[in-house]
Amino acid sequence: MVVILNSFLDESYFPAHDLTGFSLKQLVRYLQKTHDYYLNHQIPYIQELIDRLCSGRQPENPGLKVVNKFFAAYCRELKEHISREEKVTFPYVLDIESRFNHPENAGSGSPDYTIYHYESEHDNVEEKLYDQKNIMIKYLPQPFDFDLVKRIIAELYWLEKDLNEHARIEDKIMIPKVRMMEAALRLHRN
Repeated sequence: MVVILNSFLDESYFPAHDLTGFSLKQLVRYLQKTHDYYLNHQIPYIQELIDRLCSGRQPENPGLKVVNKFFAAYCRELKEHISREEKVTFPYVLDIESRFNHPENAGSGSPDYTIYHYESEHDNVEEKLYDQKNIMIKYLPQPFDFDLVKRIIAELYWLEKDLNEHARIEDKIMIPKVRMMEAALRLHRN
């Protein structure tokens, strides 16, 4: 897990020599816990702040409706993204690791899905948070609760930063390790 922490703290860190030092099972468990945190803590908290802002002085303000609607759409997209990882990608990653660790099962498994499929469909949900912050700045008319808006923007910033780190861990650690295991399993089959 030190590799994950180092990757989280240093964007330029690429632990090529350490990739075999931890299990994908541990990595998936960590990623699942972050998913749980996003869906059950961070997103509801931000939504609560946005709801508080929308129910304040100007509940019928069209700018507030845009902010709320955009965040609701973002939440749906994030939930779909996480669901796809939890239902398809993570089980595949765990299966690859299991087959890699037990070469007698190397020929089993689905050849229809590879980590390449995950890479090609992996969208950057964190980029939309940048848009959310800009929409808030652009569409919120005066007067509004400046402290509350500042808190929402700060929470969006931290969620965006955390999601960027989450994606880097997937891209720099999980994907290369799965690719290496897929290649070894292909060699073993042939």
